[in-house]
Amino acid sequence: MRKTISVLLLFCVWQLTAHAQVQPFVIYDTIPIKGSTPKFTLYKHMDDWYQSQRNMKQTGRARKAWKMKGKAYFQYQNRVRIDGVFTSPHAAEKMKGTITYSIESQIQDSIILVTYSTFIHEPVYSEYGNTSYGRLLDYPKSPPGKCMEVEEWCEAVWADMKAVCRQETHYRTTKMLPKRLVRTKIYKAPPAPAPEKETVAKVDNYDHLKLENYLLKEDPEVLKAEERRKQQEEESLVKAVALEEKTAEKAKKEAEAEKVKAEKEEKKADLAVAKPAKVKKTKKDPYDDYDDE
Repeated sequence: MRKTISVLLLFCVWQLTAHAQVQPFVIYDTIPIKGSTPKFTLYKHMDDWYQSQRNMKQTGRARKAWKMKGKAYFQYQNRVRIDGVFTSPHAAEKMKGTITYSIESQIQDSIILVTYSTFIHEPVYSEYGNTSYGRLLDYPKSPPGKCMEVEEWCEAVWADMKAVCRQETHYRTTKMLPKRLVRTKIYKAPPAPAPEKETVAKVDNYDHLKLENYLLKEDPEVLKAEERRKQQEEESLVKAVALEEKTAEKAKKEAEAEKVKAEKEEKKADLAVAKPAKVKKTKKDPYDDYDDE
């Protein structure tokens, strides 16, 4: 009895773990709408969208909840190529086919929420056989037993399928409403500040073994006196430099004054040489013109 209960418990734990790790692949998209648009108008446009889309069929509607449901599909062709990775002949052609999915759209206060789910890969049977991935899951690695090629190539195809699904669904979402009803200005909250990292001070467990902790330290009074002496020396040096600069400036001014004075005296002497001396005129003797007898 105990053995049976243990087996049941292990089975339940395994099921819960598998369910928690593997989730279906779901894509959520939103359409921001203008606040002045009535819901009835949005509901009418959404209904027209379901009716006009190719490869799509409406499967249900709920007028009171402003909801609609549908089924759609698109063609898928594997074009994955990886350098240096070789596959069996016609491996990519075996996956050619369609991917079907479900659609559910709901009109809310300021947006239309569109949910795409239940993505199923359905390859077309060919002369080379077919390889089906089945239902796409929100798991990075491809499901085991689905692709019998090189693991790197199989995972690349798995990622390519989901990327194509995102492109297809986003394109459909952009066509649901006319652009005049879509709100273009969207408020984005500022990013939250990054949490500050707490710095923990490192504790040196071998601090007591450091040599400086065992050296004799000088008296604080002696250190203060030495600091005062250094400060006085610096002040005296600054005063000496200032006095020397002042003396040099004074000597420079005196030299300039002497030079100016010498230039003035030189100019004065030059003027004295250039000007002729005045000859003193004496009274002429009238008898100087006659010879002595």
